[in-house]
Formats: sequence, structure tokens, C-alpha cells
Amino acid sequence: MVDDLGREHTHLAVVLVSNNPYAVQRTVAPGTRLVLDAGVLGVLVLDVRPEGRHPPGRAWTTASLEILAPGPVPAGIDGEAIELRPPLRFRTRPNALRVRISPRHPGAPPSVRLEPPRFPRLAPPVRDRELRSRSEDPEPGG
Repeated sequence: MVDDLGREHTHLAVVLVSNNPYAVQRTVAPGTRLVLDAGVLGVLVLDVRPEGRHPPGRAWTTASLEILAPGPVPAGIDGEAIELRPPLRFRTRPNALRVRISPRHPGAPPSVRLEPPRFPRLAPPVRDRELRSRSEDPEPGG
């Protein structure tokens, strides 16, 4: 299989093809899809043995994908185990499915734990002893 950068993946452990890409960055909620109507396929490959200086996996988007294999390919479709006969051809049909979401939906699945925002430290913490000593100091002009 050849990725979007032209790199050939010859020892694949996993190929994930999804309707719209899953987030894989740590800065977003990993394992979620931020949009369902982008009109592209999300592709994620993980290699059994990373080759040379390349990372062990790659994620990208594409309008279509073809996977060649020497024999049947074990697969999972919506959680169901199946064997597919190559060549495997994937494409997306934008706007072919309507998804209804509650107006009270939080924007991410409940299984995703979003990290609380991190704020820069504006001032060093004030210790209790410093607060007491400040309150015992006489007020100026008093």
C-alpha cells in the first residue's frame, strides 16, 4: 500500500479506513471524528516493522482508496468480523447519510475525556505565612 507521500507500506499490521478522518493528534480528542460531512475518507496505517527512519504509521485523507492483497483480507465492518476479497475499493459519497444529533449533545462522545484547558501562570502562589505577615504589618500612615 502506498500512502499520500508516496511511501510504500509493505508490512502492515492495521489499515483503518473511515468515513471522515479520526483525530489522532493529542491536542484534539483522540479517537473521535470532528466532522462527519467532510466528504473524504480517513486512512490510518500501522506497520508491523517500521522501515528505516520512517515512523511506524501514517494518517491521511483521500477521496478514494484501493488496497491490493494476495488473498482474502480479514476485516471488521462496524464491529463485525468478515473476510474481504481483494482488490478492496473504498470511496465516500458526500451527503449520502443524514445524522441526527441532539441539541444537548456535548460535541464529543462520552467515552472521550477532554483535558481541561491549561492556563499560563500569571503570578507565583502566595503562601499562608506571607498572607499572615502582610496582615500584621501596620498600614502606612496609620
